[in-house]
Amino acid sequence: MILAPLITRLYTTFKTKQNIESQLQRLLSKLKAEYINTPGYGGGNILNILCQLKVNLAGYDFSHLHIWQAYLQDVTLHQVNFAHTNLMKSTFAEILSGVASVAISSD
Repeated sequence: MILAPLITRLYTTFKTKQNIESQLQRLLSKLKAEYINTPGYGGGNILNILCQLKVNLAGYDFSHLHIWQAYLQDVTLHQVNFAHTNLMKSTFAEILSGVASVAISSD
């Protein structure tokens, strides 16, 4: 409901899915360079738009970002880096249970 009109405007401005994806990758790089570990909705908004566009997310790096309210049901997240990412109020296809690994640091 919210993303459809936004994506229509993105197509009007950038013409192709590849151009939109390139622009979103630039925004993601800027977020990682200037706003790493800063609370906000930017990372989640970028991820939601990429998902709506059905972009292959393999290799994307969302580490150290806040990914708030991302709707990730029916999304393949193979090889997506969410290390140290705050996924508050994000929705996944199934409940994440069981711990795969734990890292412990003295600091």
